[in-house]
Amino acid sequence: MIDILHQEYYGNTILRYLVVLGITLIGLLILRFIKRMIFSALKKWSKDANKIVILMLEVSEQTILPLLYVTLLYISILILNMPDKIRTIINNLMMVVFVFFVIRILILIVQKSFIAFVKRQQQGEGQVEQLSGLLLVINIIGWSIGVMFLMGNMGYDITTIIAGLGIGGIAIALAAQAVLGDFFSYFVLFFDKPFDVGDFIQVDGLYGTIMRMGLKTTVFRELVGDELTIPNSTLAKAKIHNYSRMSDRRITFHIHIIKETPVNKVKNFPNLVNKMIQNHPNADLVRGHLLELADFSYKYEFTYYVTDADYTVYLDVQQDFNFGILDILEENDIKLAYPTQKLSINNLEELINTSA
Repeated sequence: MIDILHQEYYGNTILRYLVVLGITLIGLLILRFIKRMIFSALKKWSKDANKIVILMLEVSEQTILPLLYVTLLYISILILNMPDKIRTIINNLMMVVFVFFVIRILILIVQKSFIAFVKRQQQGEGQVEQLSGLLLVINIIGWSIGVMFLMGNMGYDITTIIAGLGIGGIAIALAAQAVLGDFFSYFVLFFDKPFDVGDFIQVDGLYGTIMRMGLKTTVFRELVGDELTIPNSTLAKAKIHNYSRMSDRRITFHIHIIKETPVNKVKNFPNLVNKMIQNHPNADLVRGHLLELADFSYKYEFTYYVTDADYTVYLDVQQDFNFGILDILEENDIKLAYPTQKLSINNLEELINTSA
């Protein structure tokens, strides 16, 4: 039996292979225990823990545990005798894997921190959808640093590469100024937050809903249903009316009645309209007055707030008032005014004779 254990295959005895297998199995059992018992307990405890603790636990489960599995396999393989060339290849592969997981850990920490920060803001859930461009930039920067680190450790002169990238970057920047303008405008829009995905806005006379926001353009769905792609630089410079952030809607309208209306009805008319507005469940009266003795009419001005920012609610309320005003006019025998002219002739017969 002992002789069998000492038999060599590919430079290693069966005993050494068994030792490697035993270390691997014991390590796997330990890691499985850590994952199933310790991480499960930490998850239950972390429900009431600090946000940072929860963040670190999530990152650890996604990256550190897989790295421990790879490290266990690496250590087990190193116990075996092998040619130096193969050992060098394995060491380089392990370095690549290690750098991959370290960069992945850093990227996850930064990304999850940004997402957690945005969610804590007002209307944060809607803003998370705008993070796609920023998260892409974080990924590019993180993996670029990782590649540079690996190349430096493998003996490449990264200073030359960085210098070349710098010169190339200047050339690209000059050739793509418009693209870079949209790219930086994305960050302006993201951090200033003039709108969120799903908001109903008005920009440059166009009304519609923000569908998604990218690094270069923002997709805007107009009221008629078609999608309009707007460069971020255009949005950053434009005056944006965000109707989704309205808490209420202020409305002012005018009514003109004819000048032949008796004075008592002229005085009572604003009281009747004001009472109608006050009795509406979705409106708050601000004021209602006889504003002006116009050329052809008595001009009234009424102002109120619609207590709901929804545009359809406003239309329903204003329609109720329009119907109510028509009822008030009919019940009090008051007529709406329209531009008219009167020609007075004092002596029709004299005018006829003069013309003849």
